[in-house]
Amino acid sequence: MEALKLEMLSPLHIGSGETLTPADFIANESEIIVLDLNKLFNMLISIGANIDEITEILETESYPWKKILKKYNLNPKEFERYSLKLIGNKGKYSMQVRAFIKSGGYPYIPGSSIKGAIRTAIMYKIVKNNPELLNQAVRKLYNEVKDLNSRGIGRVIKTADNWLEARIFGCNNRGYYEPKKDTLKGLIIRDSERISPRKLKVYGVWTIGERGTIPQYVEGLENVKIDFEFTIDENLLKLNYGEFNGTLKDINWEFIENALREFYEEVIKVELREIHKYGRYRDEVLEFYQDMQMKLESGEIPIRIGWGSGWYSTTLGVLLKTHPNFENLRRKLGLGRNPKTKKIVNDFPKTRRVANKKPLGWCFLKC
Repeated sequence: MEALKLEMLSPLHIGSGETLTPADFIANESEIIVLDLNKLFNMLISIGANIDEITEILETESYPWKKILKKYNLNPKEFERYSLKLIGNKGKYSMQVRAFIKSGGYPYIPGSSIKGAIRTAIMYKIVKNNPELLNQAVRKLYNEVKDLNSRGIGRVIKTADNWLEARIFGCNNRGYYEPKKDTLKGLIIRDSERISPRKLKVYGVWTIGERGTIPQYVEGLENVKIDFEFTIDENLLKLNYGEFNGTLKDINWEFIENALREFYEEVIKVELREIHKYGRYRDEVLEFYQDMQMKLESGEIPIRIGWGSGWYSTTLGVLLKTHPNFENLRRKLGLGRNPKTKKIVNDFPKTRRVANKKPLGWCFLKC
């Protein structure tokens, strides 16, 4: 195993699927204190508190625990599981916080998140150098979308995605993607080391480009460096070479580095061309991306992971948007449809997510 180091440049959130509500914490203007509810309820019962009244307050108040603890003269710090610095303003009426993925209470970065981003970058590199693959994928989508109602669109997009994945990473006799034929099974990336919960913060995330939106809140990490273990299993690659029937026949770290650089350099160029979409955060995001470009020139390896990374960073959108048939196809697929007005936007993708005045999920990878 070799060592990888991930440096988080902007707020990064990888969700656990759990959500913290005001019934779980006390929110101050600059801090959220997540409570040990068992300890707190045991204390309330021991001092003879009115549990029916407390239950009513929990069900009706936006931030119930501040009122309850004040009434019984209890210090929230005595019932703290952990506290999180709040980046942004506290929700006016109520706020729910998406929890970061953890193991045993410690946040970590799944190796699958790193590998997934590498996979997208490799797809980009191969398709960019073989435009006919993109032409075939677009033609396949175009043929399947004919006379299709909106209920089948998700299936069609998935089918086309699987088709492209099968051609690049390997397929079975029926032409479907087959993990056993996938060259990337030789790339093994472990989950990161455990990270101190004290490094987590709560970020208010704004969706720019939508009217009347309110911030979403997430547990996130920023300015943190962590270690991974990874290996490229050369014996496995040699033993299975004859089985690999996709475009990708072999991998090494230099190829992965180049794929990451080529893909994310293009993503950054597109983001800079569309910098106006960052609205009131335009200047700060412009400075962030310009700084990234300078560091890329000095040899840094970019990677973008986690929630809110955006369409360009999680798809082959930077290539698709250059295809002459993409716009017509996008409208048939309903990509960019406003969920409220049902109209399809003219300028897709229209929205961006911003936290702490930065785009989400950007990191550098060091080997």
